Amino acid sequence: LVWSYEGFAGNSLVGYRNAPRVAEALREITEGLYVTVPVYLRRQDLFLESVYAQQVFAGASASFDAFANRYAAQDFDWHALLATYADAFGHDALRPRRYEPAALLDDFAEAVGVPLREPGQHPVRNPSCSALGIAALRQSNDQLDRNQQKRFRAAIKSLSPKPAGQSLVFFTAAQRRVLIDRYALSNALAAQRFFGTAEGEALFAPIEEPLLDAE
Repeated sequence: LVWSYEGFAGNSLVGYRNAPRVAEALREITEGLYVTVPVYLRRQDLFLESVYAQQVFAGASASFDAFANRYAAQDFDWHALLATYADAFGHDALRPRRYEPAALLDDFAEAVGVPLREPGQHPVRNPSCSALGIAALRQSNDQLDRNQQKRFRAAIKSLSPKPAGQSLVFFTAAQRRVLIDRYALSNALAAQRFFGTAEGEALFAPIEEPLLDAE
């Protein structure tokens, strides 16, 4: 039995602060079963930009700054999140991973030990909106009813898809550095405790130079 659901980490809109309650419920549901728990982590700045785009795509209209500024340092603490699930299921049950979209399906299959597609079968890509498309949606969401939003989303997704491998950029360079610094200690602890990296080795790749130009 393979379950895959972002909500198993808790609610992203509260920074996963409810993860302990979710983990406890999942542990009770799976009592007596052999369980493995893959957990995919993404650098927090990139993760927040992705969550924001998802929220706008679903109908939100807040600015990015208003969205990002409601979160505090205890939100999206990956070391705390991994520790929560290690406490619930045991350290050996965890399969912590770095999020890599291009290899996600095959990596997930390896993590759970179950083949998820036939040999030679190619993955189907579900393109998301470009930053320009997200901006158009944000400006229009409050003016449209749910039916109109749905039709407009489909049109924008078709007309302005995000190129494969391209990151959405909403943070300024200065904001990005502040956020990365905020989580530096937590990420370092997660890298050492759950990924077995050497002291001083980063959990995630350093800031990509193109992202620095967003300012």
